[in-house]
Amino acid sequence: MRTVYAGDYGIMPEGAKARQCGDEAERTLTERFRKMTAENPRDTRFVLEQGTYHFYPADAVKRAVSVSNSDQAESRSFGVFLEDLEHVCLEGQDAVFCFHGDMTPLAVSGCRHIEVKNLKITSAMPHGAEARVLRASEEAVEIGIDPGKFPCCIEDEKLYFLQEGEKADADVRKEPMFAAIEFDADTNRVRSGAGDTFPQVKARFVWKDETRTGESPCAEKIPQERMPEDGTAVVRLEGSFRVVPKPGNLLVLRHGKRVHPGMLVQHSEDVLVESVTVYHTAGLGIVFQFNRDITARGVAFTADHAGGYQIISGHDDGLHFSNNGGQITIENCRFRGLMDDPVNVHGTAAGIRKISGDKKVTGVYCHPQSAGFERWASPGDEIAFLRPEDRSLVGTARVASYRLITPVEFELELADKIPEGADENCSLENLTNTPSVLCRNNYFGSCRARGILVTTPGQVRIENNIFESSGSAVTITGDVREWYESGTCTDVSVRENQFLDCCTSAYQFCDGVIHIESGVDPQSEQMVHRNIRIEDNLFVQGKETVLFADHTGEIRFCGNVIWAGRGGQGSPRVVFRNCRDVQMEGNEIINFPDRYLQAEFSGEVYGEKVILR
Repeated sequence: MRTVYAGDYGIMPEGAKARQCGDEAERTLTERFRKMTAENPRDTRFVLEQGTYHFYPADAVKRAVSVSNSDQAESRSFGVFLEDLEHVCLEGQDAVFCFHGDMTPLAVSGCRHIEVKNLKITSAMPHGAEARVLRASEEAVEIGIDPGKFPCCIEDEKLYFLQEGEKADADVRKEPMFAAIEFDADTNRVRSGAGDTFPQVKARFVWKDETRTGESPCAEKIPQERMPEDGTAVVRLEGSFRVVPKPGNLLVLRHGKRVHPGMLVQHSEDVLVESVTVYHTAGLGIVFQFNRDITARGVAFTADHAGGYQIISGHDDGLHFSNNGGQITIENCRFRGLMDDPVNVHGTAAGIRKISGDKKVTGVYCHPQSAGFERWASPGDEIAFLRPEDRSLVGTARVASYRLITPVEFELELADKIPEGADENCSLENLTNTPSVLCRNNYFGSCRARGILVTTPGQVRIENNIFESSGSAVTITGDVREWYESGTCTDVSVRENQFLDCCTSAYQFCDGVIHIESGVDPQSEQMVHRNIRIEDNLFVQGKETVLFADHTGEIRFCGNVIWAGRGGQGSPRVVFRNCRDVQMEGNEIINFPDRYLQAEFSGEVYGEKVILR
């Protein structure tokens, strides 16, 4: 493998003198990257100089790419687009990719045996804001915002944050605040019980700098388009606060659409992302879609403390894996301050619009954020036909061809006959694009929502991690009727993890520190997930439910230690709803007033094998 220094192509960080030759001076940074990789597509190690590299939407590569679990867009903007490379490594040497406006700084597409190492990803203007709670009541909250970091304005009683347009210092976009979440200032964790309780609000400026301006709207005292860049802006948010924020705590104010991930990896094989730190994104963190064999090692989502930020990191999920195959390994990673799940592994279920003959299906994408995929299926892939009401398998067939007709419709030609009993009420799932997952030695710090969400029939191992999730730490789900994130888990081991004060706020699929959701009708007798083993873990918690399981068979909850932490009272609880073959033994209960594990069964418990010791 030869080494190519990016500086030889005029790719230099901010403030460095470029070594330019020929027409390099006329090329943008994006064009120089394209030229460098086009001339060295194989067996190459690209080395960057340390420093900050700035990328702008006006200079970006434009591609009509559908990104899983993201808002739809006619095209997306990419700073660096690594395409059709083989046996290459992008060595960043701790370089910083700083994107401006709404874009993705780095993408990998159609590559084999590719490594991305030692990079930092950030934004010139974060797609989220932090504010300090100054005063609070059930009717109103006053917050302090640093307008130098988070430029803002108020129009029609709505709080907007300003973002760069196509070029720096050009047009300014205004993004309305749509939600907020409260973090404890002492622990930097989501405040217990706060979660997604922040209401819809009306906003007005109260004061800026040291001068009180009263309750009047900003138009009377402050220029409407932009706040001054020095001093503190105090904003009054009026609404009905079910959970009153605590003065001194921090709010993360959410704004902006979910369009551009911090990094996109698609249609590639044998991918390593190592020692990459993500401070800010304009959408999901790192999206891996339609790949095979992925390793994420030493990836960190964290606040840029050196830049003056305390909490906020990514805009949504951290590592998002959609429709991948082979082996996914996640190890030695750190997550904190994300606004959605740190890790999400799933497929995409589709509906059936029409069946033509015995080998042709017109399919339809059912969720607006997961549609338009050019490679949802490939020749030879195995497609399952499922009953949505109970996720039962009707049968499978192999793909002869796949063709996208519109962003929401596609055509499948099958090599086999459509399974007997399949009809337009069935859902489709690509069983070939279902990975095995190894998640070990990671730190899941406090973020909004869950820790790891996983839905795949492949082997899943979740081992030796630390969880401080504000919602459920481990969520096993999958459905073909709401999120259309397909996958049925059949071999899951959760062992030797530490669950520290998890599930302290309410979100969807968060009825226990470990939550197993079926997504089927309550009256169904079908076991959706099976062979789930939860062994030798440490749970430190208060009154939260340890385990919630629905329509799950062959559950083993053994050898765990449950220690009463904050607010520990009564006895810890596990809940089984419509489950089969439950085994619980050898669990140790410490410091709870009642030193036993309370097992609650609801609905039907099918089968004879229920062992409680």
